Amino acid sequence: MIKKIINYEKRMADAIKPYVLSGSLLDIGCGDGGLTRLIGQGVSTFDGVDVVPNPYAVYDGKLLPFQDKQFCQSVLSFVLHHCQEPKYILDEAVRVTARRIIVTEDIADSSTQRAWNIFHDWVANKLTNPGIEMTYQFKSRVAWRRLFAEAGLQVIEEKRISSCPWNLVNQRIFILETEKKFYEKGGMK
Repeated sequence: MIKKIINYEKRMADAIKPYVLSGSLLDIGCGDGGLTRLIGQGVSTFDGVDVVPNPYAVYDGKLLPFQDKQFCQSVLSFVLHHCQEPKYILDEAVRVTARRIIVTEDIADSSTQRAWNIFHDWVANKLTNPGIEMTYQFKSRVAWRRLFAEAGLQVIEEKRISSCPWNLVNQRIFILETEKKFYEKGGMK
């Protein structure tokens, strides 16, 4: 209900879709699959995966049940801050993704932003996803960029987005490229 009121899925799809390539897509942390269906329109194939029951695949939160470089692109929309080890799931995303990873995340550049993120995340998830793990792994922009670099990803674009009309949380979309060797040699486009 609350997702419909704030039009969350459409707002996130509108922010993500301009960066989606035509090849296959994996939505990691897909929840009920609503965002997956919206961003999956116009790609060759799409799939989703989450630790909670969903219309696609359920996994253990550690090893993604897909082959290396199986997808042209992956999306992690407000997922990494819920993970005990965000680097681990990011490494898994890199493993299954041939070209592009799109990440949306809450930014905590100050203790005030971190406190507001915790409050916002708690309220939003208690209303929409009561079973979701709340680890509050919020990072600064610099720390997110460092994590992406450690995973071998290059930030090609970053900009502010908003998941709801009255949002005071600093939210960003990061467009990340994996190693280009794979697709430059005739792999996924």
